[in-house]
Amino acid sequence: MNPSRLAAGAALGLGLALVPSPASADHFQSSGAPDLVVPLDAFNIAITGISASNASGFVVAPLTVTFSPGQSQSFVGVGIGGQTVTVTTNETIGATTTTDTITIGVPQNLLPPGTTIGGAAVTTLQLDLGRGNAGTNLLDFALPITNLLTSGTILYNLGNFSVTPVAELNGTNTALSAMTGITSLGNGDLSNFGIRSFTLNFTYSNVVPEPATWAFLATSVAVGLAATLRRRRAF
Repeated sequence: MNPSRLAAGAALGLGLALVPSPASADHFQSSGAPDLVVPLDAFNIAITGISASNASGFVVAPLTVTFSPGQSQSFVGVGIGGQTVTVTTNETIGATTTTDTITIGVPQNLLPPGTTIGGAAVTTLQLDLGRGNAGTNLLDFALPITNLLTSGTILYNLGNFSVTPVAELNGTNTALSAMTGITSLGNGDLSNFGIRSFTLNFTYSNVVPEPATWAFLATSVAVGLAATLRRRRAF
């Protein structure tokens, strides 16, 4: 199915509740060698709307984003109604784990009131990163990552709604793709909820150097100290 731009539509439904699309976190056993996202790594991300009849269309067409911690990238006019879509990336390094965060959103509503696809209300929103309709640029890591856990939130007009993205690592655990989504109860109209953004969090273990690496570091420090002492004696 090739998604197309959603069209403005009809009357609003009321009294709906949001439920997350089925999803579960991937868990990987630690082998002691995770690291951070490759600097300025480019990845693809998109948001698709789906109707009760399974017709689909882009809410945010595929974007190529650069992972740059603490920075936001704006894509003018790519949202429905000409809204600017902003993607923010961040990386938080703790004592034992690192969390990479990606937020994609618009100032007002990803689905302006009355947005339809094929004349039917949008009942599901699906975010894809490095997979599906988004494109094939995955989120790349400098070294294999382990103990991966995922979490996320969707910001809408009544607050935040928690989701658990599904993530899949490549064969070497050095790149991931992910998806998450939200579906309305009773196939109701999602354009009523003022959904503004999706946030994805990927948490994994920090690097634990192997014994050989510690030995190399110790030798390097010893050599550096010896060279410093020799230079001091020369003056």
